Amino acid sequence: MKDNTITRTDAVDKMKNSKGRFFTVSWIANDEQPRTYNGNCGKECETALGYININTKGGIKNVNPKTITGIQIGGTKYGIRK
Repeated sequence: MKDNTITRTDAVDKMKNSKGRFFTVSWIANDEQPRTYNGNCGKECETALGYININTKGGIKNVNPKTITGIQIGGTKYGIRK
């Protein structure tokens, strides 16, 4: 079985280069609770502070890339290396 672990930098690159396709991202929020969003990146995918903007049904959400625990994109799940 193939090991699908990537670095956080690779995960952010995959989200930025998703070309509008939907993906799922999991991370640890500020209140130490795990969160998951399903959405896509628009033209302004990254903020000046380094957060990732994700377009969801509920509007644009910000994700801190330092706390990403996994992504699923293109039908493949990726874990994040520690």
